Amino acid sequence: MRKKYGASWALVTGSSSGIGKELARTLLGQGLDVILVARKEPLFDAARRELAAQFPRRSVVQVEANLSDASGAWMAAIEAAVGEKDVQVVFLNAGFILTGMFEQNAVQAHLSGVSA
Repeated sequence: MRKKYGASWALVTGSSSGIGKELARTLLGQGLDVILVARKEPLFDAARRELAAQFPRRSVVQVEANLSDASGAWMAAIEAAVGEKDVQVVFLNAGFILTGMFEQNAVQAHLSGVSA
């Protein structure tokens, strides 16, 4: 992205694990600085520490946000993190899954994307 498009900053949602974390790792490896966005959880803290240690010359910014909050209150934290940064690449990768049988999870968990 940096070489081909001149991008310098990227934002990746759902970056605490899985595909989002690997997208962030790939972008950092291409020389971009990255804003990580995910739910507040220990896994997210560990992902940021791991990526920052692997790419010490890159900026890795962590933004805790629950994107399932329909009020959009989380947007202020993202706006603050982006600030004046020229973010040219955005990967909207956030997702949440409830495992188990449907009836084993509370109705509110199904409606909000938050485990009970």
